[in-house]
Amino acid sequence: MTRQVVQPSAGIIDDIEREDDSKGYEPEDAVTVPRIVPVPAVVDEIGPRYPGAIYQNTTGRYEVLALITDPAEAARLLRRNSARWAVIVRDTLRPDGQPHAVGMVWTNEDYLLRPGKPPYAAAA
Repeated sequence: MTRQVVQPSAGIIDDIEREDDSKGYEPEDAVTVPRIVPVPAVVDEIGPRYPGAIYQNTTGRYEVLALITDPAEAARLLRRNSARWAVIVRDTLRPDGQPHAVGMVWTNEDYLLRPGKPPYAAAA
């Protein structure tokens, strides 16, 4: 003799479960894909700040003297282990403006006054 087990009923929850079963999927079976946050490219962070460029923002007007793309050297100059690049600039609005390294990304607050020369030429 076969004994039937009585299933507890939860009303609308059971109806939803039966509908899911009839469609062939379960929410528990869904695969969650982790969201990958894209890291901005170094070129986008640096912007048009090549040697010789002059740009201005709210803190001053700067001439780019050098562009450092070696992460170890940039970390040493900026005293920040996470640095991937650094720009050595001089404030042209100050008569006593001394060269110093910066690691701020290019934003819409910055605008280019004079373009510099890229460190490499495009292949023909």
